[in-house]
Amino acid sequence: MQGGFHTPIFLAVGLHGEIYVADNAPSVYSVVKTVMVDPPNFGSVNVGSTSATIQIPFTFDSETTLGDTFVSVLSQGASGQEFSRGQSSDPYCQANQTYETGDTCLIGVQFAPQHPGLRLGVAELLDANGNILASVPLAAPALPPNSPT
Repeated sequence: MQGGFHTPIFLAVGLHGEIYVADNAPSVYSVVKTVMVDPPNFGSVNVGSTSATIQIPFTFDSETTLGDTFVSVLSQGASGQEFSRGQSSDPYCQANQTYETGDTCLIGVQFAPQHPGLRLGVAELLDANGNILASVPLAAPALPPNSPT
């Protein structure tokens, strides 16, 4: 199974967000995924407004093929809410595309708050089987309508 483990015995997190897994199988030591250290900065956005699209880079640690549905953007655990996909810039991530180790692609994300306060979400990149390859935490302050930003 590609990306699978026989008997994981050790887990470590690197200084830059890398997650390492050592396996009991001979010579298996793998970087599972890398997450961004700093979440994207959407700035303060008023309820009823939409932020500019932020481009989130994903860099591949191993050869990976994305599936038909390769991005999940969630707000408080639900899709289609305050954080959503926006227009991606080149080199944008593409469905059913195989990426080599070291390749980078971009996913555009927007923030359109529905309620004031700190809003939380996540952008996830998925492989062809729907497994999460990488997660980027999303957080942005939402101001009441018509408040100065």
